[in-house]
Order: sequence, then C-alpha cells, then structure tokens
Amino acid sequence: MSVRRLFAKLSDAARGRATDRDLTDEVQSHLDHLTDEYVRRGMTRDAARRAAVRDFGGVEGTKEAIRDQRGLRTLETLTQDVKYAVRLLVKAPAFSIVAIVTLALGIGVNTAIFSLVDAVMLRPLPYHQSARLVSVWEHETGIDDQNSSSGAPIATQPNRSTVAPANLVDYQTAKAFTGLAGMAASGLNLTGRGDPEHLTGEEVTWNYFDVLGARPAVGRLLQTQDDRPGAEDVVVLGDRLWRRRFSADPAIVGQWITLDGKPTRVIGVMPEEFRGVSTLAAATNVVDYWVAARYPLELLQNHGDHEINVVGRLREEVGIDDARRELTGISLDLARRYPKSNTHIRAVVDPLTSDLVRNTRTSLW
Repeated sequence: MSVRRLFAKLSDAARGRATDRDLTDEVQSHLDHLTDEYVRRGMTRDAARRAAVRDFGGVEGTKEAIRDQRGLRTLETLTQDVKYAVRLLVKAPAFSIVAIVTLALGIGVNTAIFSLVDAVMLRPLPYHQSARLVSVWEHETGIDDQNSSSGAPIATQPNRSTVAPANLVDYQTAKAFTGLAGMAASGLNLTGRGDPEHLTGEEVTWNYFDVLGARPAVGRLLQTQDDRPGAEDVVVLGDRLWRRRFSADPAIVGQWITLDGKPTRVIGVMPEEFRGVSTLAAATNVVDYWVAARYPLELLQNHGDHEINVVGRLREEVGIDDARRELTGISLDLARRYPKSNTHIRAVVDPLTSDLVRNTRTSLW
C-alpha cells in the first residue's frame, strides 16, 4: 500500500459520518443514472427503479465493499466496538467499577513484580562489571550439612550466617579478590537542620565503593583513614537526601551536620543512579547515607560475633570456584587457630545477583 493511499484511508476513516453520507450520495447517483436509462428505453419510473436496483446489486453490500476499498475497516469496527462497550459499562456502573478496579490492581501488581524481577534477575546489577561481584557469607557445618568443605552454595541455607568482622580480616588476604567489603544496615537521626528525621543508611568498610566500582557525584568517598578508630566522623550522602534536605547544594561538602547528636562532616554525595547493595532486592528502599564501619578492637578479636554482610569483586583472571577453594582454605586455617568459635565455620562465595534473590527467586518467577 502506497503512503498516499494509506493517508487517504486514514482521512476517510477520520471523517466518519461525512464519508458515509458521501458514499450514500454516490450510490444513489448510480441508481438514478440507471433508472433514467431504463425510462428512456420505455419503462415506467417504478419498473425502471426496480430494474436499476436489480442490476446494481445489493446496496448495503456495495457500500461495505466500497468502504473496505476506501477506508480502514478495522478502525471503523474498533470505534463501533468501543462505543458499544461504553454503553454496556454505563448501563451497569457497579460491575464497571469492580472490573476497572480489578484490572487496575492486576496491572499494578504485575508491573511492580516485573520491575523487581527486571531489576534483580534480568538486568545486570547497576555497578561496573557487576558479573564479577560476589556475596560472601558463612556456613555452619554439621547442621543439615551439604557440600560444606567445598564452599558450594547451599540450596536451603538453614545454617547461613552473616560474617564475623574478625574473620573478614583474614578473608581479605585472599588473592582471588580485588577487594572484600563489609556492610551492615544503619539508622541515625538527623537534627539541627530543619525538622528532626530518622535516616536509613549503610555502615561500610572504607573500600565498599571501590569494590562496587562507584564514583561520587560531588566530593570524595571513604578512604582508609576514615575507617580507623578515633578518626573524625564523616558521611557520604545519598542523592535523594541531598536534594530533599540540602537543596542539592554542592557546598554542603565540607560542612558539618549532626547525626545522632555527633557533629559529622559531609565528604561527598553519590550520583542519583547509585543504589546501596542492601536496597537491590527491596525495589523501593533508598539509602540516605554511608558512614565508616570502624570495627572496634574487641569486635575484631571476637571470631564468634557474626554481624556483617560482605560483598567482593573477583579478579579478572579468577573464577568463582577458585575463590571458593581459597576461602575454604582460609576457613580451615581459622578453624585450626580458633577452634572454639570457628571449628564448624566455612566461608561461602555466591554470585551477588543470585544471592540477592536466594529466598524469593522461585516465588518471583
């Protein structure tokens, strides 16, 4: 179909009733012409009219054929169907409201679930070379034990635990990773600038952003000295908090704010698209800030205190099975050195993408 003909069809379909009137006039013109011809041949006007209709064929059938040639029949039919549906809905308002609400809820729920599936199962995670990111956790052997010595993922994970910061220090010596970073959920109260507000954040080791391959939008990120006990309190702000409470002012970097009653210096702001690892499987949660973990000495000496999540980045030439074997070896060494707390503890390495949805993968699908 040529473009000119397509536009002609669209024009005819848009004209609607005006086109129908033109069509009726055209058919009537043909009938009148045939009737006049038969009258000239000597027939009466009524007989000539009947003969003209007989020779011309079915009037309505002819109109339909011409419409199919000159207009978009599908569009006309759709318009008629929509009008009919509207009339039915108006006649039964209660049913209409129930149907509309049901459709709205169904579409809304499906959209929300698909957004979550898309974010954490279909798309790559929003980090640089995210396929090389892994989650490290600890597994207590001897309780429904499966593959504990190999470090392979446990399907049901009944004896999964977070990592002891004291064990993380040893895991960080593994050569399979460019870095392993600890993180934990945090909550602090912001006061002194407008109304008090409880904020949700992450308490992370200084290399957290390096492991994720992240860069700040403004200022700088955590550095080694920020994570040492006794260092000044510093914070990296999330984009949403920066815009909502500080009017997206870049000059906030270097200034002091009050978190849980402590003066804390703002050192940077993250880009709008950056998401904390703890929010990836939550769909709507946003991290307001990041502060340095600064594990105290007594925590780093207690190998039985499991309280942090760990994210790591594999080196380019290293596969996940290599990383598992190396951390298993370190786990066995820790078990030998600290039998009271680590005899049954083994480190497990999983791809971060699959670990985030470990408990909901089947139900999400």
